[in-house]
Parts: sequence; structure tokens; C-alpha cells
Amino acid sequence: MPQKSDKPTNPPKVFTSPSEEAVEKLKGTPTADLIAQLSDEKQRDIAARALAARGTEAVPALLTALGDKEPTARAAAAYALGQCGKNGANALEKLRTLKDKDDSELVRDAAAFAIDAIEGK
Repeated sequence: MPQKSDKPTNPPKVFTSPSEEAVEKLKGTPTADLIAQLSDEKQRDIAARALAARGTEAVPALLTALGDKEPTARAAAAYALGQCGKNGANALEKLRTLKDKDDSELVRDAAAFAIDAIEGK
């Protein structure tokens, strides 16, 4: 059984901070295309930020992405949900499950971060 992660205060180390300009360029990109980019190491951070900027609109697609077979895509989706703040509240149950049970430490850390961000901790 995977260990629970108690490192929710910082974003998972796999993420960087893309420039606002880079995120802005993806503004018109369809949500489905951004979700697909969560698996791409070079596009993941920008796609996650662009999805988070959409707020409530992106939550259903991000919830689906939490079930992706790729751990980095699941982690990116969790991170993006955390960046949505209270708009990501519908994901809390799934995020708690990932935090407690996912095989990937990266996903567990991202889920813990997202939970704290959504709950405003």
C-alpha cells in the first residue's frame, strides 16, 4: 500500500512556473487538447495553468484526467484543480482517494497540494 504524503504546502517538484504570456497563447485552445497536453513533459505545466485559468469550465475534464494511466497526467490534473481554488471543490473526494491510494508519490503529492489549495489552507 502506498505511503500517505504529508507534503501539501508546495507544488510537486515536477512543475515549473510558465510565463503568463505562454499561458495566454493557449487561451483559445480547446479544453480536450489541453487535457491531452498534460501527458507531454514539455507542455504539461503550461497546459495545467491554462486549464486552471478556465476555472469551473475545466473541472469536468480535469476530473476525467485524474483517471489517466500516466502518473504525470494525473499529477498535472490534480495540480490544475488545485490552481482552480474553490472551483475545484467537486474534485475533493477523488483527490483524497488519490492522495491516500495512488501508486505514484508524485500523484499523491499533487493531490495533497490540490486539496490544501482548494480548501484554502
